[in-house]
Amino acid sequence: MSYTLYNIKFLSQNSGRYIRPDKKSLFAILKPGNYAQLMLRTTNNKPGFIGIEKVWVVIDRFEKSQYFGRLITIPQVIKSLKMGDTIPFAYDYVLGARPGAAMTNRLDMGNKDMRCLVSEKVLNFDCSIGAGMREMPTLYKDSGWRFFYDEAEIAEFPKDMHSVPIGLLSFTREDLDIPLGSKMDFSNQTIKADISKLWTPRSSRA
Repeated sequence: MSYTLYNIKFLSQNSGRYIRPDKKSLFAILKPGNYAQLMLRTTNNKPGFIGIEKVWVVIDRFEKSQYFGRLITIPQVIKSLKMGDTIPFAYDYVLGARPGAAMTNRLDMGNKDMRCLVSEKVLNFDCSIGAGMREMPTLYKDSGWRFFYDEAEIAEFPKDMHSVPIGLLSFTREDLDIPLGSKMDFSNQTIKADISKLWTPRSSRA
């Protein structure tokens, strides 16, 4: 499944739903190390099917009138994309932008409200966390971390994922305070979630 980018400049001029920052403000943020949001549309042979996905990239460089951004969102619709892939884009296709400094000190391990997503297999079956990915946070108290039993589960994201206070996991800030778009292999570590007071297996009764 491939994709095309939506022309956000066109959409913002023809729909009140997409309102971008003014041009001067947007250009001031579109620099290497900062973040840009894009909207992708699937291109496939399925009649009547249109898949739309909003993603974030961290800008790596500007070259020959194009920006090049590294994907820091786990794709949910366009599965041919992987976090870390490079997406070229132009100014007209930018839905929004954030400065890199906006994520400074975002990971507050002592904050009881700071959350992450953990797969049901890890929680319900007391399995070790085998893989972790840190994507662009989607909520204010979201650390951006997603933890899986193994890499195979990533393809099903966000199916069977549950919000968990990150302080309940046996990680230190040094373990997790790494850039958005990072992927960690925990397969050689016996790291488990302390969810004894949080998770109750589903009842077998209807």
